[in-house]
Amino acid sequence: MKYLLTTIILLSGIVVSAQETVTISGKLIDLETKEPLSFSTINIQNTPKGVVANEEGAFDFTFSKTHLTDSIVFSMAGYQSEKIMAQRFE
Repeated sequence: MKYLLTTIILLSGIVVSAQETVTISGKLIDLETKEPLSFSTINIQNTPKGVVANEEGAFDFTFSKTHLTDSIVFSMAGYQSEKIMAQRFE
């Protein structure tokens, strides 16, 4: 099983608005094959809040600042899930 951490090649476009939200934009690809990780999931751990990447592996995920103490989980079948603390994106 591959590790998803090695597949997060682009995580950019972080925006914090006055509305107390954080937006993470990025693209998930396999670093070995350079293929997009189509329909990967990005969610806040232990909540139903999340998004699914498009077929090119691109995503935009907006969440409340109240979740900054939670982990963001990047998942894809066949890959090891990766957790990153949401406060890293503030």
